[in-house]
Amino acid sequence: VALLEERGRTLTAVSWLLGRTTILVGDSTGGIGAWFPSRRTPDAPPLLARAHLFEGSGSPVTTIDSSSRSRVLIAGFADGTVDVRHVTSHKLLARLTAAAGHKVEAAALSPQDDGVVVLAGGSLFGLSLLSAGVARASGACEFTPAQVEGPFYPVADHVDSRVAWELQ
Repeated sequence: VALLEERGRTLTAVSWLLGRTTILVGDSTGGIGAWFPSRRTPDAPPLLARAHLFEGSGSPVTTIDSSSRSRVLIAGFADGTVDVRHVTSHKLLARLTAAAGHKVEAAALSPQDDGVVVLAGGSLFGLSLLSAGVARASGACEFTPAQVEGPFYPVADHVDSRVAWELQ
């Protein structure tokens, strides 16, 4: 299954999002996609549909992980930055510089989603995210369509049907 549509991008990091049906995919341009199983119609064969895309800043994603309690992801990049995002609302909760110029080797959220631990440049960093806020809802989340994730739900009209891969 090809999870990168644009030529010239390479897959650099993969992880699961809470619920274990959404696959988080990081690439060489810093982009992150969220893919999950779905169907075009209830009786159609299953496929992977990209429901979310976060554009990259140009620095490759080196690590990606997700919260154990919410739909928040943490991604580390080759330039030493770390993003914490809420997938459903697309809200950027925090952008941190752990070790400028050093590749982020690993990044994880704390059990309460209020802090991060980052390994970069041979050093371990811990930061509190108390001021990052909670991304349970936003204007975009309230007034734009959402895709119900799971293999038994058809792909919503707003999901680009060209960005779906049939599973064989």
